[in-house]
Amino acid sequence: MTERRYAGRTADERSTERRERLHAAAIELFSQDGYAPTTISRLCALSNVSTRHFYEQYPGKEDLLIDLYTRLTTESLINVGESLASTQGAPALERIPAAIRAYLANPLQDPRVANVAFVAVVGVSPRVEELRLSFRAGIVETFERETADAVESGELPRQDYRFVALAVIGAANVVVHDWSLRHDGDPERVMDQLCDLAVTIALGRQTA
Repeated sequence: MTERRYAGRTADERSTERRERLHAAAIELFSQDGYAPTTISRLCALSNVSTRHFYEQYPGKEDLLIDLYTRLTTESLINVGESLASTQGAPALERIPAAIRAYLANPLQDPRVANVAFVAVVGVSPRVEELRLSFRAGIVETFERETADAVESGELPRQDYRFVALAVIGAANVVVHDWSLRHDGDPERVMDQLCDLAVTIALGRQTA
């Protein structure tokens, strides 16, 4: 049976469009005013989505944040996977910075996205924090796996690379947070500095 259309669009298409508009509104308001002060009514007004349709999409504001954060982080992780695949067999000094650049590529294109992905999600609730930490754990595991191969090949010294990963993640969070608030620096320079820091921590020396 052919799906019923309204204004040339199916119900699923209209639902997807509403979700996209709500995501855009959430990026704007969460980054501008913070998560807690942002109300569902303001999200609906900015996105041109009725309150009824909002609750058809999400049980509440926290669920919108979770969906948006999951989308943004998943996009970054897909970029990392593609980067690691494309640099397979390359030296660790190339693979690590390339993966960091891939992860930061999307948030550093837009300070609002960086703010939501690195700032707005912190400490919102136990449920959001559990999700945030699960993503962090996945990043750490990937870093440990990649550096373990480099250690076995003699490229990297033996050390606690879980600690190294946490140090790099912590530095990235602080630097991107600051950039998202001031956004007066060149994002390429931010990535260069974070990549240099990651290699410095991993190898115990400065890059050339």
